[in-house]
Amino acid sequence: MTNPDFKRLQIFPSSPLYDKLCAPDVNGDCTTPTKVVLDENLIYDAAAQAGHEYNVDTIRTVAIFVGVSKPLYYEYIRQPCVELAFFNDAKKVIKDQVWPSDPIIAPSLCGNPKLEIAKPLCMSSNGGTGKVKCSYQGERVSYATAEAVCAEDGKVLGQPGELKEPRAGDCAIGMKAIKYKMWTSAWCKVQVKIDYNNGQIAIVNEVEPDLSVNQTAVVETLVDPDTLNFFKATWTNGRVSSLNDCLLISSCYVHDGHCICDTDTSVAQVYGSANEVSSTDQLLSSLNVGAVDPATYDGGTYQNLGDCGILGGVAVHSTGGDCSSLSCE
Repeated sequence: MTNPDFKRLQIFPSSPLYDKLCAPDVNGDCTTPTKVVLDENLIYDAAAQAGHEYNVDTIRTVAIFVGVSKPLYYEYIRQPCVELAFFNDAKKVIKDQVWPSDPIIAPSLCGNPKLEIAKPLCMSSNGGTGKVKCSYQGERVSYATAEAVCAEDGKVLGQPGELKEPRAGDCAIGMKAIKYKMWTSAWCKVQVKIDYNNGQIAIVNEVEPDLSVNQTAVVETLVDPDTLNFFKATWTNGRVSSLNDCLLISSCYVHDGHCICDTDTSVAQVYGSANEVSSTDQLLSSLNVGAVDPATYDGGTYQNLGDCGILGGVAVHSTGGDCSSLSCE
């Protein structure tokens, strides 16, 4: 905590988050409780929007100063959230240093570009010397944000030919930590491994080769072709793919008695109208992925349409339309 090069996300008194963490008493003195629960959306005026925390994708650990004392740190505990196992447009995420002459390649894996899971890794051109960028140590951003951060600095998000502490900048401190991840523009495939015997599946990643001397591609053992991390899958009409199916599909191949195939995911609206829903039992049996409370979004994002005539205490929220024409855009 005493490293001066370790970038912190400092919260200033103009921020409504500071007011929550300070929790002033009747005299206006901060009580700084050990645990703070945010039970409502915080309203940021123009002055507060200049704060660092308003302009980042995610908040993890923040620092506040009370008077002239040493900083106090608060860690954000994220609410549990559903993350899909399979996704499209994956990007290669690397986790360690890269050195052109180093024969040892650090394992990498596929990252969902829509999620805030890694840091920007910027360079003057693809294959150049990588510099890690961040607003604070431990920051995680989406792929689009990583691209924008690099562009603002006149750089590009690519795949580094060289990446090593301390040359990669202050944000590269702790690069060897197990949870440290960096975005690259390299391609990555999310594949599925199928066990014919029981219909269970596992996740496999295939990544673009590293730019080191060996030009090899090494992925995390949990998602390499030899993985045994199988889980249950629901097959259409209960039919499990067979070895013959695997051999007939050009994007599939047989590995250690299992079939590994490329995947493609699709997103579709389940109900276009509340008239299609007859009961809460029907909803619970057809909607399998959870969602955060619509109230956590910016005001006006969702409209509360009431129960739309659905029995059982249902509240219908939509981004547009009405009960007879629901929108999910």
